[in-house]
Amino acid sequence: MSHGEIPAEVDLLVLGAGAGGMAAALSGAVLGLDVLLVEKSDKVGGTTARSAGSAWLPNSRHSPPGSDSFEQALTYLRNAVGNRLNEARATAFLRAAPEVVALLEDNTALKLRAYPHHPDYLAELDGATLAGRVLEPEPFDASVLGGRFEDLQPPLPEFMLLGGMMVDRADIRDLMTATSDPAAFGRSLRLLARYAVDRLRHRRDTRLVMGNALV
Repeated sequence: MSHGEIPAEVDLLVLGAGAGGMAAALSGAVLGLDVLLVEKSDKVGGTTARSAGSAWLPNSRHSPPGSDSFEQALTYLRNAVGNRLNEARATAFLRAAPEVVALLEDNTALKLRAYPHHPDYLAELDGATLAGRVLEPEPFDASVLGGRFEDLQPPLPEFMLLGGMMVDRADIRDLMTATSDPAAFGRSLRLLARYAVDRLRHRRDTRLVMGNALV
């Protein structure tokens, strides 16, 4: 996929247009660097686009007030990883995590949210939390991408209904309770109506969730 001539020299060369590569490219651009992002395939997103799109980012602006801290998260990592933990890297990651969330949300259309209840994987360990560390992207309207929407790696078929409608856990809950909950019925009806309109113009839904929304 080519979008102009490749410059002979840049300040920052990033290989791979997954979440990590694009976050690195964004960081460089925000710092004023001349950035080149190179992707070997003809689609953007890599394995991120086919994933659930969740990220473990402790102590961010989305953590419930007073529920987390740098010390608490480091305690959890020490208990979870044990003597294999690289303290320097763990410390750097935990200090950068809140800044990464701010960088992404303040400089792109991406908006993240915390799961209302999502315990750490080893929730019984000291330092673990029950919510606030695992972030997911809010649904994203990809119609703003225009023709670039076709450059996005599609999600796994298992993440879509009716041949092209992406759904997240909230959508699934609404669809499963639509016959008993009027509010869920209304949300499900709007979801299906949007999908029907999108299929008149696109091969799949432009309402993106999970990894597709993150990309």
